Order: sequence, then C-alpha cells, then structure tokens
Amino acid sequence: MDIVRLRVAGGWMGAMLAAWLLVVGGWGRVRGEEVPDGAVMPRELSAMLFVDVGNPDCSGLLEELETFAKVRGLRLEVSVKHAPAVVERIEAHEALEAAREAGKFREMLAVLLRNPGVRGSGLVRLAGELGLDVAGFEMAMDNRMHRRAVMRDLAEARGLGVQSAPVLFANGARMDGGEAIRKALRTPLPKPPPSWAEMPVEILDLDLRTAPARGPVEAPVTIIEFTDFRCGFCRIHSRTLSELEAAFPGRVRRVFKNYPLSQEPEAMLPHLAGMAAMDQGKFWELHHSIMNRPMEGEGDLLGRAAQLGMDTNRLALRWADAGVAARVYRDGQEGQRLGIQATPTTFINGRRVTGRHSIETLKGYVRGALGLGAEVATGGVPGLEPDSTSLGPKDGAVYVEVFVDLSEKASGPLLARVREFARERPSVRVEFRSVVRTNVPGSMILQESALAAAEQGRFWEWCGVLAQEEGVPGPTRWSELARGVGMDAVKLEQSMREHRHRARIEGDAAEALERGLAAGAVVMNGTVFRGEPTLENLARHMDENACCGKALDFERPKVLPGR
Repeated sequence: MDIVRLRVAGGWMGAMLAAWLLVVGGWGRVRGEEVPDGAVMPRELSAMLFVDVGNPDCSGLLEELETFAKVRGLRLEVSVKHAPAVVERIEAHEALEAAREAGKFREMLAVLLRNPGVRGSGLVRLAGELGLDVAGFEMAMDNRMHRRAVMRDLAEARGLGVQSAPVLFANGARMDGGEAIRKALRTPLPKPPPSWAEMPVEILDLDLRTAPARGPVEAPVTIIEFTDFRCGFCRIHSRTLSELEAAFPGRVRRVFKNYPLSQEPEAMLPHLAGMAAMDQGKFWELHHSIMNRPMEGEGDLLGRAAQLGMDTNRLALRWADAGVAARVYRDGQEGQRLGIQATPTTFINGRRVTGRHSIETLKGYVRGALGLGAEVATGGVPGLEPDSTSLGPKDGAVYVEVFVDLSEKASGPLLARVREFARERPSVRVEFRSVVRTNVPGSMILQESALAAAEQGRFWEWCGVLAQEEGVPGPTRWSELARGVGMDAVKLEQSMREHRHRARIEGDAAEALERGLAAGAVVMNGTVFRGEPTLENLARHMDENACCGKALDFERPKVLPGR
C-alpha cells in the first residue's frame, strides 16, 4: 500500500516507506501468535545502504538494519555503498574500501563516522589502530587502488537520484535520511487483520450518485474502494476485488472513489479520464486497462480509449472540464475527511479495510457481511484448487504473472526458470496466464490439457512434459504422458473433452490482448519485464522495479541497483 502525506524531517517521505512497511512488516508467527489465513511473512530482506563517512547521520544504521532483520527472522542481504557528498571525502571512502578488503569494513566505517574530515596521514593512523597492514594500506591509497570502486558506487548513486546519504533501498522501497530510515526500522510488527466482528462500522456520509459503480443496487454487500491509479498495490487489489465480485455474483456492489496521492498532472490524468469515460459508458473498461497495465502518457491513454471504442476527441474535451475535476477533488476531500492515510482503502458495508489483502481474507469479510459462517458455494468449474496453477504465498509481496502459450517451445524453459525463481524467494507469488493463438494448431488444446492436469495437482509437471513433445500428442500418447506423471488419464481426457476451462483460457487470452502482452511476457507487480528472463535478470528486475510500476529494458544499459 502507499502511505500518503507522511511528514518526516520537514519533507514528505512519500509512498516508498509504505512499500517497505508492507514488504518487510508482513504478518507472521511472532511470539507464539498464529498466522491468519491468507497472510504472509516475507523471509528475505535485500537491502542497499548508501553512506557518506562525513555525515554522522549514517552512524548505526547498518546495525539497526541487522537487528530489524534478526527480530523478524528475515535472511538479510545488505550491500553498503559509497556516496560521498563532496570530493574531499572520496579519499576517506577509498580507505573504507581498503578496510573492506582487509575484513575491517565495519570497524573502519564506525571510526570514520566518529572522525569526519580525517585525511592523509590521519587515515593511515586509523588503519594502524584497527590492525590493518599499514604498508599495504599506504600502497593502496597512494596508487588509488580503490578509487574505481568508490566512483562506481557514486555514479550508481547519482543514477538513482541519491543526492545525499544516508539512503536505503530495501525490497524495492526507498527511504531518504537517517530519521526516515530509523522510523521504518523501528516500526512494530503489524497486527494480523481483524475478524469481521472486530471491525467497527463507520458512518461514511459519501456522495455515491456520480461515482462509478457496478453490481445490483440492492446487493447486500457494498464495497467502496479509494484508489490511486498509479499505486502498484492498488492495481493488485483491483484484480482481487474483481475476483471477489466473481465469487459472489449478484451479492456485491462495487463503487470506485478517486484518491490520487499526488496533484501532479500525470497523476491526475487517469482519474480525470476515468470520470470522463463515464459519459460514454466506458469507465470500467478504461479502469481495467489502466489497472492491468500502467499508462504511459496522454498519447497512450487516447490510444487505449480508441481501442475500447470511445470517441477520443469527446473524451479529451470532457476530462479537461472543470466539472470532472471537481468530482475527482470531491472524492479526495471525502477520503481526507475519513482520515484515509493509505491506498488502497476499502469499505465493506462501512467496515474499513486498509491496504491490500488476500482474496481469502476479503472473502471472509464478505461472508461476514452476508452472515455466513462457511465458504459460499459459487458454482462454476469444479476441480481447480486456487493454487493449482500458482506458486508461492497467496499474498506475496512480489506478484508475478507469466503469460504462456504451451505450443511454443520456449514455454517450457521459461516456466522452469520462473518456477526456480519463485522457489528461491519465499516472498514471490507466481500465477500462470494463458495466451492462445487461434492460427496455431494445438494452441488451445494444450492450454486445456494443462488446466485439466491442474485438477489433479500436476500442472507444473505436465507443462514440463509437454515441453519435451514435438507438436500435439496423439490419443494414445495423451494417456502415456498422463500415467507418466501419476495422473488419471481418463479424468484428464474427460476434462479436455468437456472444455471445462476454455472460458478461463479465453479470458486470459483476451486480457493479454488488451494489455498488449504476447506469449512469453512476464509482469512483476504490474511492471512489464523486458529482456531475456534469466534468473539473474528476473532477480535484478525484482530488486529495481517490483514496487515502482515503471518499465525497464535490460537491453538498455542503466545504472541501477542490482534486486
């Protein structure tokens, strides 16, 4: 979730602290507490800390970071980087790098922070006091052996917009300044989500007459979401709400409220366009397009509107209308009056739900609103468990979609790499999405066979088997392959014959087309991965980009941290 208008050290700390709190402060078993259904506790913390030995505000941050990880049971991977603010301090950072090579980095960092401004012979003296090889240290300093490492870090810092240390990047979140970092590191573990009965009913007093809504007016459950189109967690939450609507057909009414975190034109544009699209009856179509794939400026937005059958001239004139801006502004005022401090914030029959939650948690809340104590039978296709085509925790901090056409030979290696990537990172959630090419024989039937295999819990094994086949297997071969992975061949063939999962496959394929995604696409927290999906590049992309919603092209050289 994104935290808004949080005052820190005389400036706005911004939304990235919220990403940090969500990613590393998740639910977990703490001092004997039980983990609630659908909750997740990340097990890894990847951090990069930029320091300046001339700034005492950097003191103790490394130790606090280690304590934070230890208390929460996180495996910490931390890299301390050089970011001297002035040229005169570069020499001291070279000394720090020399100490790192000698295994005395931590000790040298502490002593340099206590002695800002030390240079020349003073650095040699400190090296001697720490037990370093003074002769080797002097030679390294005289020959500038570590200048390149310092300058490389400094260039990286400048490329990331780091102007003054300390700055911490942690699991995709950025925090600037010692006060902000310490505040995040000292944030207590959040409590598990409350039960439905524990949540108070609030008097909202909202104007819903002009708000986009869908679902029966008389539905027993009303869900009101305050959302920012540019918030990555809002995009994930939006999809979860769509799943919730499908799980309770006819019983849920969904209402949208604008809550942009920024008043900048690029932040306001999707909200203004959404309100303008209502006049053409296309709000939800445009909403889904933007939530599925972040827009890239006005031209991209108009292009999508045209694809959705909208009159783009009329749309552009309407979103510039003062009346449309007033509606967006009014939603924001309502949210502020309710004290909303994070997006997404959702109200279910007047009960507040802050942030992104798992579909299981939200289903429980809706069942509570309906007065039901057990899972609601919603019909639909039998046999598929929620995780049968997914990997990782349901509420993983990093959400990866992999779009695959199993008729492509590259699909097998891609799925294998993504599977290994998720296996090594407990905070990653992977979901399989189907892409079908109508002009390719066997494309649909292979996708149907994979979901039929998922009914028997053999989805990933089956995809691996199909990757070894040339073309579409014949009738006898289907049975042989099914038995080879421990499946009931009769059940597999019956599911395929009944086309049980065709609607889901066609839905995935239509969504891929709308989002402009082809087979082999990987989307991480709403950001489209570009480049060869090797394990190294996937990890790097996760570190750099999982929470920011910006496109990244690995084929274009960039100075970025390596998630």
